[in-house]
Amino acid sequence: MRTLTKLAICLALLTFTVNKAHAYETFAPLISENCVAFIHVDFSKIEIDNVKAVLQETGESLLRELGFDQQSFAATARELAIELEKLDIIVRPYWETITKEIGVREIAFIVDLELLATSAPPAVVIPWKNKTDRQFEALHTLLQVPEGNIVKIDGFLILTVSARWTEAITDWAKSVTPASADSAIHEALKSVADADIKIVATIPEQLRAMAQSGIGMPPGMPNEVRGLIMFAAQRVQWASASVSFSDTVFSGIGGGEPRENSDVFLTIKTNRPTDATMLRNMLEQLIDFGINSAQFAMNSNMREFDVEVTPAMTFATSPLAFSFARGFLRTLLPDVEGDKLIFRAKGGLPVAATSVGLFIPLRFFVQQRTTQIALGGTQQVSGTVMFSDGTPVPIGMLFLESPTFVAQADIQPDGTYTFVGNIPNGTYRVFIRRAESLIDPRYQNPNTSGLMIEIRGRTVFNVVVGRPGE
Repeated sequence: MRTLTKLAICLALLTFTVNKAHAYETFAPLISENCVAFIHVDFSKIEIDNVKAVLQETGESLLRELGFDQQSFAATARELAIELEKLDIIVRPYWETITKEIGVREIAFIVDLELLATSAPPAVVIPWKNKTDRQFEALHTLLQVPEGNIVKIDGFLILTVSARWTEAITDWAKSVTPASADSAIHEALKSVADADIKIVATIPEQLRAMAQSGIGMPPGMPNEVRGLIMFAAQRVQWASASVSFSDTVFSGIGGGEPRENSDVFLTIKTNRPTDATMLRNMLEQLIDFGINSAQFAMNSNMREFDVEVTPAMTFATSPLAFSFARGFLRTLLPDVEGDKLIFRAKGGLPVAATSVGLFIPLRFFVQQRTTQIALGGTQQVSGTVMFSDGTPVPIGMLFLESPTFVAQADIQPDGTYTFVGNIPNGTYRVFIRRAESLIDPRYQNPNTSGLMIEIRGRTVFNVVVGRPGE
């Protein structure tokens, strides 16, 4: 009995070791010293029911954070559950076909310097040892990828977005010299070996030399950004990130204790501990540079365009607002542990990468259901600024202003304009600047222009103004 127990323990340890090494052993023949990035997705660890549970819980947590009352919360949570069931009906048959019938248990995306040199896209690689022609036909039918876009080589299938890349990817796959087991790319993979989704990046020597020389950097690049890139090229060995659906993302989800260090979502490995400390200091300086630049630019624009200051704008441009932004960004700074920078999720969410990835689409869903606006809450506002006789106003800047939001867009020579970015629903006063010699002065002030716009989703708004004295 004792012998059987020992045997069971040995088998469990062996299985654990094989699983941890699985990603970089399976794809090792295609991972070279010139590998820039490697993404691995382990389908065997992803269960649709668990993902649905996480999505539902994430959505409900978001509703609570937004302050929904009980009635609204219940109705929206119910709608979310219905939508997830609809997605389940669509996704589950495909998922089971590819993972069970075809037997695809993992997939990798490889960015290699040699591929980049030919302008080819990343290689999408599927292990294909001991697979049958029937499984190939099933995959071909499921993905609806032309057969000319699939490269078969040495136990792998490599999918291409276009047949014109087939030759370049085939040549690359045949000529790959695998990286040594102690190389930076494999060390990075080992750091996230037990994750469901693994993302690693390294700087090959050729790329390191280019970055160190400054080739291709824009001449106007700020010194802080240029210095960070040059430092990274010299001192950073690799970076790794991970997502594990098995972790307890929210209370009651995951079915057990999270992994050790499950709150780590990004690790950067440098040459020495002093390099890690220096890199963290540079990141902190970059935050200060960005906040100071934003504050200077906003204040300069306010003075240049003489915009009437509303209470909301007063807060947005106050030192308090920028101090808050600086403090928030500093909470994202990493911990220094030896020669590594460790970025951890803070605020009670164990896996930040998972949370952010789920938060964004669910926030879009909630906005769509609760405010009945276009997906994501982003409105595109466009139109033409013209005189009463129909001729365009060829220059200037169009402003939208509400008590809580201000936006501006350049007027093109043909009179058209388009606002790019988030324009929330609401009522806005409209006025025009930088066209003083062409339009009547009343249109230059939001209090006298008389122009109003109501934004509800995608909006086309044509502005008619008068010339001086009209």
